[in-house]
Amino acid sequence: MNKTPQILFLVFIASLVVSCDESKGAAFVYGHIEIDPPGAIADFEGKLEASDNSPVYGKCTMDGNKFIFTVGHASTGELSNLGVDAPTFLSISGIPGPPSKGVYDLTQTPPSPIDNPTTYKKLGAGVKIWAQTKEDKWTFAGNEADCDLELFAIPKDGEVIFEENLDLNKTFDYYVRLYCSSVIASKEISTIKGRRFNFFNAELYFENCN
Repeated sequence: MNKTPQILFLVFIASLVVSCDESKGAAFVYGHIEIDPPGAIADFEGKLEASDNSPVYGKCTMDGNKFIFTVGHASTGELSNLGVDAPTFLSISGIPGPPSKGVYDLTQTPPSPIDNPTTYKKLGAGVKIWAQTKEDKWTFAGNEADCDLELFAIPKDGEVIFEENLDLNKTFDYYVRLYCSSVIASKEISTIKGRRFNFFNAELYFENCN
């Protein structure tokens, strides 16, 4: 039996897989993180890379039913060396899935992300959060503070990031919005300088995560 057609077919399939991997591109993030103190908002837009010289430091991974990400201006050891107004680093060990489908409320003009407090989910013990700025840092589990996962979603067909300052039709794969505020069960989370953690919020769009 002539196996040449079978071999050529396998080579063709392999080339398709390689070309898909090559066309995927680097992981990308757009959005903002606010940590208080100091209460400043850090904006992010660019490729996620594990290099302190990259535009945005970090990574993102969908691991089974769990979304993991790190976003910052640099690694934690380099934040104090940066000449930016609000150097920020945020790492979440696992946003529980599955994500819902649909990010925007298309009844609004311009469209804005869906905000329905009745569907918020509490981040529990399986989530560990590490937030750090130039002068302060905290590490706590999701059940050690009042943390709401306000929305974790993938886009519906045709949804893009509706922001005027972005290139038209900027696509994304995942949207995460979360808010952590007052510490529960009288457990106090303090900064390295002894100041009490107040809150942080993050609204981030990701693309090409591993």
